Amino acid sequence: TGTTTFSSTVIAASLIQNSTSGTTAINGASIDTTGGTQTYNNAVTLGGSANKTLTATTITFNNTLSGTYGLNIQGDAIFGNGTADTVSITGTSMNLSVSGTTGVYTNSITTSGAQTYNDAVTIGAITTLSASAITTSSTITASTNNLTLTTDAISIGGAISGSGTLVIQPKTAATTLGVGSSITATSCGGTTCSLAIDDTELAFLPGTFFGITFGSTTGTVAVAINTAYTFTDPLTIRSNTGTITATSALNTGTNSLTISSGGAVSVAAITSGTLAITGTGITLNGDITTSGTQTYTGAVTLGNSINLASTGASSAGNAISFSSTVNGAKALIVDAGVGSITFSSTVGNSTALTSLATTSTHSSGTTINGNITTTGAQQYNGVLNLTGTGAIRTLQGTTVTASSTIAGGANSLTITGNAVF
Repeated sequence: TGTTTFSSTVIAASLIQNSTSGTTAINGASIDTTGGTQTYNNAVTLGGSANKTLTATTITFNNTLSGTYGLNIQGDAIFGNGTADTVSITGTSMNLSVSGTTGVYTNSITTSGAQTYNDAVTIGAITTLSASAITTSSTITASTNNLTLTTDAISIGGAISGSGTLVIQPKTAATTLGVGSSITATSCGGTTCSLAIDDTELAFLPGTFFGITFGSTTGTVAVAINTAYTFTDPLTIRSNTGTITATSALNTGTNSLTISSGGAVSVAAITSGTLAITGTGITLNGDITTSGTQTYTGAVTLGNSINLASTGASSAGNAISFSSTVNGAKALIVDAGVGSITFSSTVGNSTALTSLATTSTHSSGTTINGNITTTGAQQYNGVLNLTGTGAIRTLQGTTVTASSTIAGGANSLTITGNAVF
């Protein structure tokens, strides 16, 4: 129940600390059991005045590991035999490195410096690896366990697989994040992206995860995406208040794509399953095709003439909805197939669209909850549904064409321009 202290270098055939209570204090610089094992069944602390090197065929920590010095393991390592057996190495820039294979059976390994894994890593619990930098040279196998990599720099050297979730997020709120090999020195708000993941590293994510997330809910600076890679897992890109900018097409096949920030979002072309984009402002610069619903939460600006279709991958169609305004001196075509279309606010109120065309065979068709202004034509293929109570809805364009029923309810409709019914 007391403390076993190693105050200086230890050389032995093997070392076993059988007690499950008390503490083993490693204060010397090294423990060497080359050809044998080391097993610590009680809590281990790293103290003294130097970083530590432990050498053995396998070193097993069956309890917590903590301290203010770095740890270099020469051999295989096993961390924990329960989720509470956390690893916490504090101090200033204190590193953890393992030369052999690593088994992680705790829910947290945290270091103030870098973590380096030079051989295969097995994740045996829901785990967060948190470090200033993380380097892997071989595979990480997470099985059904969720894995979070919280770091300000990363180098992925082997496949990361699992059927749970994978999160790669900055450790520091002010760390910029870049995804893709085409990220430039100015991609992240005019500067180099600190946490960068290139296309080769993206290819190490083999499409087995329940979902992959890039970015954090505490991020305050830019996230940039510029990649030709086709993602094969459901994908989330997130930030708290930072901008998210995708300058290349994003492709998740039929998997879902979620982009969310309390800052501005700008995207190029998108191909995905279900799509949800949230931002204080959303700029659309390319055509978007989904095999699921499309949801835009935040004011939308058209950076180019845009086609939105939810009929991808042979889908019959899905709902497309805008929670806020839509503006921009460009053409907008919206095709929801059998899905509904909803404009919850004005369209072209501050900057008129050049034209608008919608197609929906849904019973509610295209629903508008505000005035729509274009400098050119408006074409509504399917039911046109006016929402509100006692409101006046104004459609202003050169020619407004409604191919089917106009369901006005208790609302009035004013058309400024030619009308075709």
